[in-house]
Amino acid sequence: MFNEYQKQGTEKVEKKSFFKRWCVLLILFILISYFVTIGFRILTPPPTIPNNSLIASNTNKTKTDFVSAKFVGEEPAFPKLVSIGKGSATLLSKANVEKKLTSEYILDLAEGSDHIWLSSVYGLTFDSQNNVFTLSRNQFEPFYDKKFASAEQAISTTTAKLKQLFPEIDVVVQKTAVKYGDARAQLEFTSSSDTKNLIVVAVPYSYQIGNYPLYVGQNYEYPVMLSMDASGNIIKLNITVPMYKIEITQEVDRIPVSVAIDNIVKDKAAIITRTANSIQTPTVETLSNLIFTSVQLEYRVDQQTSNIYPYYRFGGTAKSPEDITVQLEVITPAVSIEIE
Repeated sequence: MFNEYQKQGTEKVEKKSFFKRWCVLLILFILISYFVTIGFRILTPPPTIPNNSLIASNTNKTKTDFVSAKFVGEEPAFPKLVSIGKGSATLLSKANVEKKLTSEYILDLAEGSDHIWLSSVYGLTFDSQNNVFTLSRNQFEPFYDKKFASAEQAISTTTAKLKQLFPEIDVVVQKTAVKYGDARAQLEFTSSSDTKNLIVVAVPYSYQIGNYPLYVGQNYEYPVMLSMDASGNIIKLNITVPMYKIEITQEVDRIPVSVAIDNIVKDKAAIITRTANSIQTPTVETLSNLIFTSVQLEYRVDQQTSNIYPYYRFGGTAKSPEDITVQLEVITPAVSIEIE
């Protein structure tokens, strides 16, 4: 009997000892895995994207030496991971848009031109530098008495019209950028959706990745902008061609805004808009004292390679060599980039 109790006690001790050893081994395995992962992240640099045409030069084909820069604004809560992808220019070609709009609005090619089409009501132009068609109404009502019932109806009306013209494109309304017009013959847009302003609406549309818009090339305008009155007439339509089909291929770490600022000083950036309140035109080959007060995250498709990368768009001021203050917007990748 005693031997049997002794045997049972020994078995319990052995089981308890085995359980302890198993727990120790499990903890060691977890710790080793953790440190291996940390070491791998330290030794393995984040994926980088190559220099590309979007930051090779500014929109006017000049190149700027950014001497110094800092960000003083409030940084939004951007996601830790951002997307990299590929754009397939298969949805709408220049020829598709030209054929659709010229037939829909009975437009004839203007004499002596290869990029202007006219009718008694509408005109169509093509900007070959930015690949943008612009359809404009050249007959306006003297008074716009009809109003949209609501902001929602105004947006849904323009969206229905866009889908009627180009059902194949996949773009999203950028609601925060919608503008409403309350003028009569002279159209002026305000961001207010008050009842008095619901006579004409201008609705921007964009590709979208997550919650962020995607732009084509260095364009600072949305790929599609449609303005309509409450009677259902198109006032103006801007559409960038070709239209892209978006494919996401990878999720990568976003670099901090501070690192992006450093990259701007390393001239891995491009100016997409600039203005100056000066009679003298400032040169932008060298800019100093860049002070950025705003930053937004957006995606852009490189028309040369069809690569899609995330970018920061910074807004602020800089000093030109003539000591002129320049208001500008600068883009730079929001992911690691190759630095020579």
